Amino acid sequence: MKTLQHNKNFANLTASILVLMSLAFVGCKRNGTSEGNAVTAYPNGTVVEAPDNLVDYFDSLLSCTPAFIYTRNVDYILPNPDSLAVLSSIKALDDYQAHRTSVFPRKQVADALGHMIFAQWDNDTHGGCEEDGANYSELFFFRYLEQVTRLCPHVDYLTHIHTGDDKAGIFTGHEFSEWHQPYYCILLYRHGGGYRTKFLQHYNGYDRIRELSDSAGRSYLLCYNLNTDYYLGETEFKAILFLEEDGDYEEVCNHGDWIDELEYDDEGFCVDYNPKTMTWTRCRQKDGKKLPVDKKKRLRLSLDGKKSCFELCD
Repeated sequence: MKTLQHNKNFANLTASILVLMSLAFVGCKRNGTSEGNAVTAYPNGTVVEAPDNLVDYFDSLLSCTPAFIYTRNVDYILPNPDSLAVLSSIKALDDYQAHRTSVFPRKQVADALGHMIFAQWDNDTHGGCEEDGANYSELFFFRYLEQVTRLCPHVDYLTHIHTGDDKAGIFTGHEFSEWHQPYYCILLYRHGGGYRTKFLQHYNGYDRIRELSDSAGRSYLLCYNLNTDYYLGETEFKAILFLEEDGDYEEVCNHGDWIDELEYDDEGFCVDYNPKTMTWTRCRQKDGKKLPVDKKKRLRLSLDGKKSCFELCD
């Protein structure tokens, strides 16, 4: 399993590799093939572009950088039908943006995301595409997802786990279906008329999201997981807090590996969250009740703007 820190280090290293590639993209756009700001990082840290023509934008990305659409082609059909499905969804998104159609292309987008996510997962677990190639294909995936979320009218079009006011949700991209291992876990949050994204983690999912506020009127988004029945039977608790500033969200603290003292196969093991005290307690279920594990500390979230933190308490 990959940890939060591992994924952050991976993202930082890859961002450095892709700077030169970004400069090439800027050069292309200055030649008139696309408009907007530079693609500067993977998978976050980019000023999200709003190109007038999405077909031209992605044509420029594909022709002026090493980024490419990575999908499986098990039947070796040329052109690759799954890649053509991605391109077709881009045209449908462009039609929606230009008001040539009033219906957001949910199915086409879902199919395109599914093709790319499965290919990325398959490569990461079974190999085939070299590391640089995997980075470049993942760059395309994140630029694609940025445009999808920017144009998405409702968060539940892309997420099953979301806040009740359409403000934010958690996108989980699975290897096959929602019953299989999660590969991408990404926060979506309202920004303008659509949404923006924050990468959370590979391989493990967050299955809870809450809006929080403190006495100073500051707003937060809390993402965490209560499901401990993970792939290969491993257990990992994760929580991450984002602070709203100037209409955007920035991570202020996170916590993980809090329950590794317990065996993942402990009978009835679970984590219980108390929203009033903002504390998590390790428990075992017995006769339909959650009983705290003896001599195990609780985890508490303290809200204080950028000084917010997770801490262990009795």
